[in-house]
Amino acid sequence: MKNLWKLINVIIIVALLPQLSCDDREPEDTADDSYTLSLVFANPVFNSVIVGEDVVDQPDIKTHLQFKLQDETSKPVSGKLISFSAKQLSSSYGSFDINSIVTNEDGIVEVYYIDGGETGAVDIPGTPEFDGVTITAKYSESIKATAQFNVYASLDDVWPYTLILNAAPDEISLDNGQTTSGISLQLRNRLNNGVKSVNVDFSSDKGFIEPNDTTNHTGNIDLVFSDQGQPEDAGLATIQASYTHPSGDSTLIKTVTVQIGVDYNVTMSAYHLSSGVVVGEDLVGDAVVTQIEGRLTDGAGNPVADEWIYFTSHIDNVSYGTFSNDSALTNNEGVVSTIYSDGGENGAVDILITTWTFEGVTIEAKTVGGESLGQVQFNVYPSLDVVWPYTLILNADPDVIMLDNGQTTSEISLQVSNLLG
Repeated sequence: MKNLWKLINVIIIVALLPQLSCDDREPEDTADDSYTLSLVFANPVFNSVIVGEDVVDQPDIKTHLQFKLQDETSKPVSGKLISFSAKQLSSSYGSFDINSIVTNEDGIVEVYYIDGGETGAVDIPGTPEFDGVTITAKYSESIKATAQFNVYASLDDVWPYTLILNAAPDEISLDNGQTTSGISLQLRNRLNNGVKSVNVDFSSDKGFIEPNDTTNHTGNIDLVFSDQGQPEDAGLATIQASYTHPSGDSTLIKTVTVQIGVDYNVTMSAYHLSSGVVVGEDLVGDAVVTQIEGRLTDGAGNPVADEWIYFTSHIDNVSYGTFSNDSALTNNEGVVSTIYSDGGENGAVDILITTWTFEGVTIEAKTVGGESLGQVQFNVYPSLDVVWPYTLILNADPDVIMLDNGQTTSEISLQVSNLLG
């Protein structure tokens, strides 16, 4: 029996020796000294939608924080416990949905911070310490990361925001995106601080702009506006930016305009017709009308088909006369035509001694957006007696040739002039 007890004691002593003896191996976590814990983001959210600020009087607003643990090679470290604390200066302020959590396979931990109420915690400029909230994520005493932000007492402290929207340049060409305009937006809160990481919606009645984007760390967004090469894009485009704070129904809207110019040209001609026969002048009344013909070309001189051309007529910017069709679609050769009928009265005749003003009729071709493409000008005389009879002047040079079966020739020139010379 004694021998049995001796054997049991030996077994116990042998089992305890490893625990009582000195072990030179370091704990596994001593390698953790080379880890780095960093803040990924700290975003106030309202029902998972990012907002500009954390505020006390909106209990649904929390601050979503994410931290990342990495080793010295920037490889994510998983399975490590991270704890959280929140302070305003030296006092605890606020709480978390969870006080500690283990890093996932990407080395990430996420936590939601709930403010401590009362009057909030807002930094006072000029003070040596940060007076807002300081969140500390801790792996060990030497491996920590912090996030600092303000918690405002009321949404009224920061709302309404201000939208500033600009376009540069404010004019581009209808060229299927070859020329563009830079659209810049600034979003500022009531304190004139940039509102970061929030989503702003964009729209345009012409051309194309991305429908939404997120403000950067300064509260800015930069987008590109372009045409889509469609005829209806021509003219003045209105670009709108809007932001709605999810905690209320208030929506901020700001607009800016960009002119989309057409790099087209119309070559125009006018033919005066009487009973379908070309005559020299347009006259007041129905006996003579004027056929207007235009050919639309692009910047390279190529004909442009299937574009609507709109016609206007005026005397020194005062409307005069009508058209059989005041708009027409260009054919495959880029050609459009319409019949112009004068506006009666005393007609419209240019006064030669006036240099800067044309007192006759000006026919102008325009785009759907109202941009002028080209024009043609002519007189409408009050009566045929003003221009008739015509004068024919006929000449031959030389006036003698040989009978040589066409070896020698004479050039015959004719000049027709109306009564006005």
